[in-house]
Amino acid sequence: MIRLLHALAGLLLVMRLSGQAPLLPIWTVTLPSSNAPTRLAWDQGMNRLLASYLFSFWPYYYEFEALQADGLPHGSTVPQHRVPPIDDPLNSASYLDRLRVRNDSMVLVTRTTGPAHIRNSTFRTLDVATMEQRMLGTKRTIYDAHWDEHGHVLLDQGSLRTYTTALWPKDTVLYTFQIGASMAVTAERIFVLSPPHVRVYARDTLSNPVFLPIPSSGQVLNERLELLGGVLHYAVMKLGGVLDMGQVDTTGTLRWNRTINLGAGWALTGLAVDDNASTWVSLAGATGRLEGTDSTGTIAFTGTWPHPLEDVVSSGDRLFLAGRESVPGPGFVLGWSPDISTGVPHRERSALHLAPVPATEVIRVDGLIPGNSELEVVDVAGRRCVQAVVRSDGGHDLDVRDLTAGHYILRVADPQGLRVAPFMVR
Repeated sequence: MIRLLHALAGLLLVMRLSGQAPLLPIWTVTLPSSNAPTRLAWDQGMNRLLASYLFSFWPYYYEFEALQADGLPHGSTVPQHRVPPIDDPLNSASYLDRLRVRNDSMVLVTRTTGPAHIRNSTFRTLDVATMEQRMLGTKRTIYDAHWDEHGHVLLDQGSLRTYTTALWPKDTVLYTFQIGASMAVTAERIFVLSPPHVRVYARDTLSNPVFLPIPSSGQVLNERLELLGGVLHYAVMKLGGVLDMGQVDTTGTLRWNRTINLGAGWALTGLAVDDNASTWVSLAGATGRLEGTDSTGTIAFTGTWPHPLEDVVSSGDRLFLAGRESVPGPGFVLGWSPDISTGVPHRERSALHLAPVPATEVIRVDGLIPGNSELEVVDVAGRRCVQAVVRSDGGHDLDVRDLTAGHYILRVADPQGLRVAPFMVR
């Protein structure tokens, strides 16, 4: 059973750059222990977040948590999606590589490592309402998959194919793409990220590509591409831990690009775009990292986690992160707000100031909006320790004598939105 938490102090060390919008923690949901990375998908039609994990007891199968944007369980149920046992000699070390959802239908690309480290893929579609499943096995590696108005589009190691909803191939264009290529799809075109270009193919002919140049070169380790409002958002991780990020519109105009030198050992795990056209990139290494930019490419957020981050998606006004505490181990899904839902610019909202920190008996909270404010203190396990509605002219003395020594988060909710501040009791 999932647990809804409201504190992330034990998970997160955040650096926010001055004068830029913060990323506010809203909720955390824990998942059972899993042998494979947690994958996320936002189903716009169903207004639902799906989180997948590999159940860690034989026989192995994928389970899905269906959540609302506020972290509460979604009313729908999602059937278990069974995969071959891990001791199958042709399908060992299986994990879910891509999860796409559209109007209660899922596309799943399962990556496996077989004998002699041969990397194979299996492609499945699953109708959540009817539990009807179709499967397509392949000896090639599939790197990305998308729903569209006509069927499914697959990008594999040697070709770009369109399949009907019955999984019959429609057409093929033979071309060798870079390993790990990602794509975006519209009714008329297919966009394939293949640095130093984005290749654009017409849907009707799948030929005569147009090349949109992007300033990214070098040996590519993995990459992500998202399309929103006629703008392509890309992220490319290169050998040596160099991350390229940027935006290019569908006419080929480069809006911005940025290079971040992270150092070796990092893998790009996800890319999301919110309603503000901000770009968010999740990273996994020995720890986890999140990089966020505003619509101009200015770094607005950098956060580090003690555990690798395995995916990031957006519902538009919410950001969702996933990871695991260990391998194998329990997973987590984090719900965050880019602080755009209230319509109150961050620069016009007063910051919270807490003193003294560490506190022993009373901690002074300054920066409250005059009038009523709801104060809530939670510990690192998500337990609510203090809850009160206070009326003030801007400050309040919070009694912490009943709190044991440790780290806490103060959440303040008022008509202008939600603010949070960590503190410590000694």
